[in-house]
Amino acid sequence: MSRLRWPRGNAAWYASPWRHRLLLGCAFVVACAGLGRLALDAGLSWDEPFQIQYGDYVLAWFRSHFVDDHALRYKNLHLYGGLFDLAAQWLVSKLVPPWDTLAVRHVLTAVVAVLGAGASYAMAARLAGQRAGMIAGALLLLTPTWLGHGLFNPKDVPFASAAAFASYAALCIATGPCPLTWRQGSFAALCVGVALAIRPGGVFLISYPLLAAYGRWLLDARGAWRTRGLAATLRSAATITLRLSWTCAVAWLLMISTWPWAQQAPFTRPLEGISKAAHFAWRGAVLFRGQHIPATQLPNDYLPVWFGITLPETYLFAFVCGCVEIGVWLLGRNVGTHPRRLGLCLLAWFVVFPVLAALAVRPAIYDAHRHFLFMLPPLAALAGVALARFFRDRGLPKQLRHATAVALLAVGALVIYDMLSLHPYEYVYFNRLSGGLPGAFGRFETDYWGASHREGLAWLLDHYPKRPDAGRIRLAGCNRPPHVAYYLRHWPELAAKFKLAGSDQRAQIYLAVTRYDCHKAAGKIIHIVERQGVPLLYVFER
Repeated sequence: MSRLRWPRGNAAWYASPWRHRLLLGCAFVVACAGLGRLALDAGLSWDEPFQIQYGDYVLAWFRSHFVDDHALRYKNLHLYGGLFDLAAQWLVSKLVPPWDTLAVRHVLTAVVAVLGAGASYAMAARLAGQRAGMIAGALLLLTPTWLGHGLFNPKDVPFASAAAFASYAALCIATGPCPLTWRQGSFAALCVGVALAIRPGGVFLISYPLLAAYGRWLLDARGAWRTRGLAATLRSAATITLRLSWTCAVAWLLMISTWPWAQQAPFTRPLEGISKAAHFAWRGAVLFRGQHIPATQLPNDYLPVWFGITLPETYLFAFVCGCVEIGVWLLGRNVGTHPRRLGLCLLAWFVVFPVLAALAVRPAIYDAHRHFLFMLPPLAALAGVALARFFRDRGLPKQLRHATAVALLAVGALVIYDMLSLHPYEYVYFNRLSGGLPGAFGRFETDYWGASHREGLAWLLDHYPKRPDAGRIRLAGCNRPPHVAYYLRHWPELAAKFKLAGSDQRAQIYLAVTRYDCHKAAGKIIHIVERQGVPLLYVFER
């Protein structure tokens, strides 16, 4: 009997399917644990108290067997699906104590953000192999905007991750058999339905599997009608239409399954909610290039500029490498089969289409580009494909590929350093080409979530003396943010020392972020929450 021998070389070891899956599983667990731990440091955002309440109302809607109808009229949140908030509040009800509500929700958001990186891996690996997938997943997790929002954002990150899986499902259809199988259609329905159950305004995701299926049919039909006949080709189109109808129907049912308001009229109310979401009446002003501009009157380059100044330079390397590979292709080199070319075109479309749609619809855009975080997973996948193809292109000089890899690693190390220096406010990152956070201060929004209130209140709790004969100190924040009231309710030590002021004018301690020029308020500055020498929140004594 011959002795069992381990395959020689790392390539053979990684090639084993179960070992590769084991490595991916370990990477996922490590990423979830690391990001989950970082999420415990994140502060409260503007929307979270309302999202928590909405989740409780949706949970009460189901637990009361559709009798408790608070979810049908709660602020404007009744226009949104309740899937993530329902899941989060159900988990809170099972785990508290010892965890508090905010910690549970933040860790869950972090896990969802890692799942989004997994979708980036899957998209890139589908088109260009496992190396491209690993690069794509790592790029997304090392994108400060993604990682920063992944610590606490309960709206945009869950939708973005679900949209990433919807994009992956479309790529599976584009590169798979023609016509698409029931299994592919069902997977696409699940992914799209989950995304719409979080944000119905993402109804455009339904077009992704449609484009992929009919695009794949067009590629197949170019020669199939000659060999199989026109009738067979048309039958294939009919089969695709039938199965896509199933996909759309299941996605629609999933959308309304956790959306109490839409369940009252399953056909008309979702359309009404989608229309209102596309024309959301937010009339605030945003800081852009040093000017306060109404959200409804932003210039056409608002989104491209925000992506340009907040994406790390690693994406610039990927763009250059991608341009080189396109040049090689134009010179006649092979870039793969037609289905994979279709997949690459779709992946690029998933990045370009949202910007074009925003220019056409002109919705109110605010809080930088957080509503468009769903563009980051396909963008990271596209970057992973470009870099992987560049590094394995034997037609390019070996020294050039090695030098590019070293430069990419060096830039990645700088991005990690910047994220560590910004923690837990990674979402205020600006790349070094734009001048970094110091260069953006006063010109672009920084802490638009107000998450730095937590650090300011923690400093007051530890350092501000309490006067025994003066009672509790009156505390307020600029624009009456929910942060102050939330922490007063949930930090007993803070409530024993401070109380919420009846008005800003009567506050003895006043907290102000730099948004809307709140930091220009009168008072004595006793503390500043800052990162990289840039103030995020001022603590005033009056």
